[in-house]
Amino acid sequence: MPLLLWKWTDEGRENREKIRGCIVILLGFLIFSYIQTDNAVYVKKEAESKATLSLMTEIMTEVHRTRGYVPGETPVTFVGELSEIMKKTPGTERVEGISGCNKSSAITYPGTYQAYFDNVMLWDVKVVFDGSTERKEEVAKMPVYPQTGYVKLVDGVAVVRLE
Repeated sequence: MPLLLWKWTDEGRENREKIRGCIVILLGFLIFSYIQTDNAVYVKKEAESKATLSLMTEIMTEVHRTRGYVPGETPVTFVGELSEIMKKTPGTERVEGISGCNKSSAITYPGTYQAYFDNVMLWDVKVVFDGSTERKEEVAKMPVYPQTGYVKLVDGVAVVRLE
């Protein structure tokens, strides 16, 4: 649009310099607002990344303490959404409508847990989501994070109950 306005001013308009000045101000405003938004998204994602790493380290430390758990061999499943137990990053409400900014965790859906362990934490964790574990009565009776007992071995699967 600004380029069309710029071309429009070349057609012999009397106020050419005023119009071009307005175009420059408009472009400057747009660029400045995009810089602010980009920085807000970066700060939000960086804070969420660090918070997710801290939380997952705490959770996996508890999983490792669970009697019968063997790293890389015992399957691990998560019941509940990680982003539901994490606080929203303060001051980032204006970017929540932007794609990728609607969750408060670096792990956004079940398919990203394995990738998170493989690529971020570099831990040998065998993540499974078969849906049957979370429907078990024993799992429904488990306390939720951060209460004691939120990690338990159920039928050979380490269950982490987040919510």
